[in-house]
Amino acid sequence: MLFDGEKPQVLFNFANEALLQNDLLEREPKKLEEMQFQAKGFLQQYQTRLIENRLTVK
Repeated sequence: MLFDGEKPQVLFNFANEALLQNDLLEREPKKLEEMQFQAKGFLQQYQTRLIENRLTVK
């Protein structure tokens, strides 16, 4: 999934399609929703740690 921070742009199956020609954005709405949720969570956690200066493991 290519995610611009607000919404997904494209969704590919990297494991089965090396050339990345078939966009699955419209055909896989459930998988898209799950991946979008995970991407937003990751970005939120990263931004919070960046603000609080906690990017390194102690």
